[in-house]
Amino acid sequence: LRRGFVINSQRQIDAMVERGAYQERDSQSPAPAQPQTPDSPFHRYDALHSRLKLICDSLESLPEAGQVAPEQITAFCSDVQELCGLEGDALLAAVHLVHEGRDSVIHALHSVTLTEMLLDSQKVTEAERLSILAAALTQNVGMMTLHDSLCKQKEPLSESQKIGIKQHPRKSLEALQGMGVKDSLWLN
Repeated sequence: LRRGFVINSQRQIDAMVERGAYQERDSQSPAPAQPQTPDSPFHRYDALHSRLKLICDSLESLPEAGQVAPEQITAFCSDVQELCGLEGDALLAAVHLVHEGRDSVIHALHSVTLTEMLLDSQKVTEAERLSILAAALTQNVGMMTLHDSLCKQKEPLSESQKIGIKQHPRKSLEALQGMGVKDSLWLN
């Protein structure tokens, strides 16, 4: 749903209630402190977002720190797969609604979510799927700080920004190799 969307039917309301996006309450009771139930897909998507922020913070310090293991990335991707399988429609809505936080983190989360939704209809093995999801998630690891600044910038790119954009595939590859990624599908 986008901001300002008008709900036109009881079916839409029922679907939102079922997915935890809306909770009915009587006029006598106070508003709930937490509008999402702990198991709602939106709550779980928020939890993935928080987890990914920590992963991205660690990725940004690569290759020096080497704090992120490839298994952490693929485990995160598996969790995205699971949630997409359970609540694909709600996650598609979340992609349109979740825009708070670092732009590079939001982009990575949206990329891995949408990639999983697209791969779901393809004949791709589980191993290939995880590799492709990991690649979608880490595609801009070589320019995360630049990505964040570009999203707020209104002027044309500077020469150093153009160089940073051109160099980011190589820098991303080096960072991923530095953390121990050997999977050629993920790296390419």
